[in-house]
Amino acid sequence: YLQGAKGGNAAATNAVIQMYENGQGTPVDHTEAIYWLLRSSNRGDKNAQAEARRLRASMSDKEWKAVRKKLRERGFDLKKVDIFLRADSAQVVGKAD
Repeated sequence: YLQGAKGGNAAATNAVIQMYENGQGTPVDHTEAIYWLLRSSNRGDKNAQAEARRLRASMSDKEWKAVRKKLRERGFDLKKVDIFLRADSAQVVGKAD
């Protein structure tokens, strides 16, 4: 699925998100799940923002802080990520690849 997600396949991307979020075939990794949700949103997935909000709401502040640190290391603008998680409509948050 990862190869398909990297190539932009929406179904593969959704499968990768679920795998990381739920620990299916891989350890639970909310950073990776959020990363793929951001990529999915950048590619036009209208549901990705709501899913990212839901996942963020399920995390402790400590876990979210660690996720933010990893996203910053991957080149994401954290101000844009925060706006994305609060906004009423999906916005490009940068670093789609």
